[in-house]
Amino acid sequence: MTTRRDSQRQKVYQWERGVAIAHSKEMFGVELSTEEAAKFATKIWNKYKNKFCFNFGRWDYCSKVKVKKVSGHKCCMKSGFYFMDRNRSRTKDGKSRLYKKMHLTLRGHTKHVVLHEIAHALAPTTSLHDKYFVGIYMYLMSKYLNFNMQWMINNANDWGVEFTFKNGDPYYSVRQNAGAKSGYLQEKVKQQLK
Repeated sequence: MTTRRDSQRQKVYQWERGVAIAHSKEMFGVELSTEEAAKFATKIWNKYKNKFCFNFGRWDYCSKVKVKKVSGHKCCMKSGFYFMDRNRSRTKDGKSRLYKKMHLTLRGHTKHVVLHEIAHALAPTTSLHDKYFVGIYMYLMSKYLNFNMQWMINNANDWGVEFTFKNGDPYYSVRQNAGAKSGYLQEKVKQQLK
């Protein structure tokens, strides 16, 4: 079995800490309760799912992000989808009722960390901390934390952090009827840079 290599993970972690400092924000802390973090993550998930890339099919209904407080120092967005209940109930039109799962440490209860984790859920399933993830993450920080997009672009280039605002879904052409729009992120970023 081969494992995917997360070649720019450490570089992204260092870069994002610098971005937070430059914008006078604390990256870690207790800014949100677990319930507030779940509500914030769910709001973003519902606004952008299937916009940046194809996240799930028309046979599924996923409208919630559940957040669990965990011990340790590592926050994560769990890959995959989870059934809302043990009976695997369905919507009226037969779609599976699913949710996403995010784990946050006590000091990871900030908007910054929630945006990092939800960017993983919105990026292509093969993304780790690659250029598609970073592009989505930059957009979310600009939109929800009011971080300066042009500054982040310049700073990412200075750090050698790869990013793109192009569609990252390798199967997009096959799945166009799923609701994802080609160039959605590119257009949003262009609007912010005006």
